[in-house]
Amino acid sequence: MIWLLNSLEEKISDSVMFLTTAKEMWYTLKVMYDNKKNSSRVFEIYECLFELKQRDKFMAEFYGKLKGLIDELKMHQPAVTDAVTLRGYHQDLAVSKFLFVLSPTLRSQVRGHILRKDSIPTLTAIFFRACVFLLKLMYPLHHLLVTLRYTLDVVEVEVVAATMEEDVA
Repeated sequence: MIWLLNSLEEKISDSVMFLTTAKEMWYTLKVMYDNKKNSSRVFEIYECLFELKQRDKFMAEFYGKLKGLIDELKMHQPAVTDAVTLRGYHQDLAVSKFLFVLSPTLRSQVRGHILRKDSIPTLTAIFFRACVFLLKLMYPLHHLLVTLRYTLDVVEVEVVAATMEEDVA
């Protein structure tokens, strides 16, 4: 058990140090960190790839960083022949790029919302979630109206936005 505790970062080992068996420790760590899809880390890797530039780094250092990120991404998204899984990888890339270009405030709100889910919503669903957050920021008094209309189709979301602009004018 001591080797297990010593191999963990301090902030992680604090959560298991008072358990009495290694089996309990492993089980607790599995429950805490077992995210089969590991969506959060995949998004972090994509963000790092989008931001990565050589700048003043030596070519070897830049290449090492790039290769490390790509290798880690391959670990989380291994090569597959299954079309559904492959489409999921493409969706992760599209969603990551969409989130990356949002303003920091909007990005953190939308990202926090979608990464709490078991599966990543479609790009269209995330777009509408971003629209809802944006509308809530622009028109905080219409919170309930926006929330109710979000679950409906595109046309009604646009009607809500038009209605709200008329209300303000």
